[in-house]
Amino acid sequence: MRELPRLAERASVHQAIVDGNMEWGIDAQQYAMGYIPVAMFDLWKKYKIMPIADYPTGPGFVTKDTAASVIDLISPLPAKVDPRVMIGGVIGSAVLGAGFGLWPALTAALLQPIEALRYE
Repeated sequence: MRELPRLAERASVHQAIVDGNMEWGIDAQQYAMGYIPVAMFDLWKKYKIMPIADYPTGPGFVTKDTAASVIDLISPLPAKVDPRVMIGGVIGSAVLGAGFGLWPALTAALLQPIEALRYE
């Protein structure tokens, strides 16, 4: 099993802040920055509703005062990934993508053009 480098790098940066070797760092929240805006736009488009709360999704500054709590937060996370799981995920998603991409294409290819345009 291999250790994920991003988590290890983040921990070393946070430790450098705690030790005083760095003054501050920026910790981005990619999940919140990418997912929450998409979910909000989807709610607005489908139902014309928006949440009434503010969601701070931008990057946060990590200083010497907050770095220790960030290290405590990320240190228990499992940072080891079995390569077989990664390979299985890639193969599985490729099979699913090919299957669900080929099925509509083959169905459309078997239709007569006049029948395909009939419901347009």
